[in-house]
Amino acid sequence: MARKILWYVKRYAKAEIASTLAALAVYLLAKQFSQNEILCAYAMTMGENIGFYGVIVLREFSASAKKYHGQHKASHALRAAGNTVAEFGPSEVLDSLFLRPAAIAAALFVIGNDLTGALVGKILADIIFYSVAASSREMREKFLSKDRI
Repeated sequence: MARKILWYVKRYAKAEIASTLAALAVYLLAKQFSQNEILCAYAMTMGENIGFYGVIVLREFSASAKKYHGQHKASHALRAAGNTVAEFGPSEVLDSLFLRPAAIAAALFVIGNDLTGALVGKILADIIFYSVAASSREMREKFLSKDRI
């Protein structure tokens, strides 16, 4: 179990760093225009998605290009998009539309409309997001395994 958790930490670390930096930058920018916790929470969610999926899609594209060298770049892009949707689709719908903005807004309201509240809300949402994303990936691997008859 510990080995699997470490594998996931390595798998998502770069994307999580990029998403956290983007989320906090967008949150600070949104605060310049509004003190509304809900608006700031949605803005932070959008920034986080851009940072996270930017890294994830580039990783998937690069992996496809290495594995299927010589194919057209469009096929790598489609494969990268398909792999990303398969791994994150179920968790992302719940996360972006409801869970993450609600967790961030609640933490901003309870803790305060500052970086501490924003970060606590983000971490709460991350715990649920990664639980669902890892489950989706495990199911994808199980059902798409080449060893499966």
